[in-house]
Order: sequence, then structure tokens, then C-alpha cells
Amino acid sequence: MKQPGLLGYFELLDWYNSSFNYGEMNLIKQTYKPMGGSYENLIEGNISATSFSAIGLLNGVAGFLINKEYSIDIGITFLQKAESLINEGSAFSDLHFLYLNFSKTYKRKKDFTKALKYSKKMIDISENVSTQFINKYGKNEISHQGFIDYIDYLKNKQDDSMVSILEEKARREKWRGPWNFGKHRT
Repeated sequence: MKQPGLLGYFELLDWYNSSFNYGEMNLIKQTYKPMGGSYENLIEGNISATSFSAIGLLNGVAGFLINKEYSIDIGITFLQKAESLINEGSAFSDLHFLYLNFSKTYKRKKDFTKALKYSKKMIDISENVSTQFINKYGKNEISHQGFIDYIDYLKNKQDDSMVSILEEKARREKWRGPWNFGKHRT
């Protein structure tokens, strides 16, 4: 029989209970407010099936936490746990959004080296993610923050040849962004 809640369903309840103290759990409870759900869904109830993956669930919870200064470090713990679960069967879209949250978080914390590391990870899987979106939705009409941030970094380094290569890659993969307008923003 599965443990209670979504965390129990993915066998993450022990990790959760050992990773956070009472005060941190209270911050998570106050901050995590998903539409159509609640904090209690994480730790209570018998879950027999879900459309989430463990990575998607942890990244989703982190998404609430990283947007508040008082809980950003708790959010990073969720992101790190999600990253530790990556395997060959992980969905590229889960990885894309996980790396996006890492990049956004580290930019907020002004750790630009780590932010760029995760932007690069997004670019490394971008072709697979674009294909997944096109196969699922018939098109790919979202922007790709990893490309945008990494290209901005390269522009500042005046590495125009790499900028051109990445802009062409983004266009070829059908990502929306400034490269679709013939030149990169300045």
C-alpha cells in the first residue's frame, strides 16, 4: 500500500520528513497553493494514480517556493531532489521546466554561473523538447529562456559566431524569441 499523498505515491515522504523541519514545512504549507489542490494533497490521502512524474511534482512545488524570498532555499532543495531523480526515462519536457526553474532561481540569487549552467542544459535538450511539443500540440510556439539568456551572455562576450549558431539552432527548432525577427535584441 502506498504512503499518503502525492509525496508518498512517489516514495518521497521519508525524504520530505527528513529534509525539512517543522518551520520549513509550515512555510511550504503557507506557500504551496496549487489550483484545484492543496498542501494536504502532498502528504495526505491515498493516491492510486497521477498524471505527474516525481520530477514534475517536485518542480511544481518548487515553482511556488522559489518565487518568495523567504522560501527560495527550500525551493532549491525541491529542485535538487528532482534533479537527483533524472534517469534515461525522464521526459524531456520535465527536464526543460526543471532546468528553467533552476536558471530563474539562480538569476534571482545573482549566481549567474549556475544560472547559465542550467540555461546551457536547457539548450542541450532543446531539440528533443521542441519535437515533444510539436508531436503533442502540433506546433511549438513557446519561447526558450535558456536560449535567450545564453545568447545574451554570448552577446556581452562579443562571441558573434556562437550567437549566430545558437540563433540558427533556435530558429530550426521552432522556438519563439528575438532570433525570429532577423536580429538579436541589443
